[in-house]
Amino acid sequence: MPACCHRRCLLTPMFNSLSQTIKLTLFPRLFTVPLTPLPHLKSALAVLLATLLNGCNPVPDCPMEIHSPPALSAGCLVIENQQLLVAKAHNGLVSIPGGSGNTNEPSHCTAHRETWEETGLDTRPKKLMRVFDNGFHLYRCRWSGTQQVQNSVPFFLEIDQVFWIEEEDFDHHKWRFPEQADWLREQLRLEQE
Repeated sequence: MPACCHRRCLLTPMFNSLSQTIKLTLFPRLFTVPLTPLPHLKSALAVLLATLLNGCNPVPDCPMEIHSPPALSAGCLVIENQQLLVAKAHNGLVSIPGGSGNTNEPSHCTAHRETWEETGLDTRPKKLMRVFDNGFHLYRCRWSGTQQVQNSVPFFLEIDQVFWIEEEDFDHHKWRFPEQADWLREQLRLEQE
């Protein structure tokens, strides 16, 4: 871990001459980028630039209001003014903010960290809402309402857009996990009652 801060912001490039690829480890993420064709080199440079721009911007501390076991992945269900916070990946698929857990990281901390990384919001996980069949732990999270929704710099390669959607807009988007979309729509309806 670099001495610069608490966040693990280690960048480790490794060139593989046999496969003509460069592996960039932006801890804890690993990107493998072909050196040919040229556009992929631009991707590798974008990862490096993102790292340099981000510096050692620390993840806000995980709220310890609840306790939870580690999970492979987790995310936050954030509903505000009858709208659901979602993230759209570059492949066009929409999902709630979330992602992979670190070793022995409590699942509510994974939900908190991943939501911050993808949206820039410092949320407060309040309650485990559901564990999906794929092991994804979904927490009902609150936020102060004073922060703007925005992509944090290092994850612009993962997330294209972060926005709020209403129930009637669900069918206008392709969902990464369609089976989760139906359940999320129902949660949005329940919130309106």
